[in-house]
Amino acid sequence: MFLADQPKPKRRKTKKKTRLPHQKKQARKGLKSKRGQPESYDELKKKVSLSLTPTAIKRLDHRSQKSGLSRSEFVERFAREEDQKQDDCSA
Repeated sequence: MFLADQPKPKRRKTKKKTRLPHQKKQARKGLKSKRGQPESYDELKKKVSLSLTPTAIKRLDHRSQKSGLSRSEFVERFAREEDQKQDDCSA
């Protein structure tokens, strides 16, 4: 029997995952996202893996949702604020 004679297996429909409001990208009216071009900051972001306890993850999720940001953006802003505080203290 040839493969052409066999019916194609049916593909399962997967449910679309809807993003929560804090997980959605910010609207940049009139600007198109381009690969390799920074969007929010003057440099490209790199992927980093962190190991956190379940308690820390819950707190990070809670605080990022409360501020309307993604986990990544919340950590980014936290790090930049801490860096700014260090600069202000040394000046």
